[in-house]
Amino acid sequence: MSSQPVTFFVRRLYRSNQEAMLSSVADVDDESLRWRPARTNSIAFNLWHCARWADQLASILGEATAQLSSRFGSRPEIWHAERLAERWGFPSERLGHVETGMGMDEDLSAQLPLLDLRRATWLKSEEEIGQVLGWILTYARHDARHLGMIEALKGARGMRGTATA
Repeated sequence: MSSQPVTFFVRRLYRSNQEAMLSSVADVDDESLRWRPARTNSIAFNLWHCARWADQLASILGEATAQLSSRFGSRPEIWHAERLAERWGFPSERLGHVETGMGMDEDLSAQLPLLDLRRATWLKSEEEIGQVLGWILTYARHDARHLGMIEALKGARGMRGTATA
C-alpha cells in the first residue's frame, strides 16, 4: 500500500485530466476546433465548458470547509471577476446552468465566439457543499467525459483521437 495521502492521487488524477485535455487539442486547427456533427458540441465548446467548471470548482473549494477556507480563502470565479462573458460577447443569460454551458442548446453553443470561464447559488453551507473529495472526483469524471468527446470529434475529423498515447 502506498504511503501517499489520498489527496496526492486525487490531485494527480485531476491534473492529468486537465493536461490530457490541453495536449489533445495542441495540434487541432481552428476549423476542427469549431467543427461539430449535428446535435453535438464542438471541441472548442467542450474546452470552454470544462474550463468554466474548473473555474467554479476552484472557487467552491476555497469555501468548502473551514480548513480549506483558512488555508486558501475565498476566490471569486475568474469568469465573473474579469467579466469574461461581457468582454468576450457571450450572452450570459443564455449560457445554461450557472453560466457554464450545461444544458445549453448545441446550435446556440456553436454561435459562441469561443476562439478570439456563477456561483452555485444552491450551496450555502459546508453541509450542502458536501465532501470535498466528492466534488473533486465528480469534476474529474466530468472532465474525463468531455475529453472522450474531444477525442471522438478528433477521430471523426480523421485525426488521431487519443490523448493518452
